[in-house]
Amino acid sequence: MDLQHHKTPEAFRTDNGGEYVTKDLKVFFELRGIIHEFSPPHSAGSDGVAECLNRTIGESLRAMLESASTYYKQLWAEAGLTSVYMKN
Repeated sequence: MDLQHHKTPEAFRTDNGGEYVTKDLKVFFELRGIIHEFSPPHSAGSDGVAECLNRTIGESLRAMLESASTYYKQLWAEAGLTSVYMKN
């Protein structure tokens, strides 16, 4: 496993989405000593900063695609990356 900053995370916090509640992921975290924390269900407010950022990126992405004279589905990912780049 390659680590960007040469450190293993102590904890990993997610919502209760199905993509995060798997046996494989549980084993992965246990083997590395990572604590898997879940946010309370139906509480988007507890993820305030992340939810706000996701909304901002989505609105920016839609604005870019709506302002284009022609819309190509292939450019959706590029518009998303551009939106994140501009936000950062």
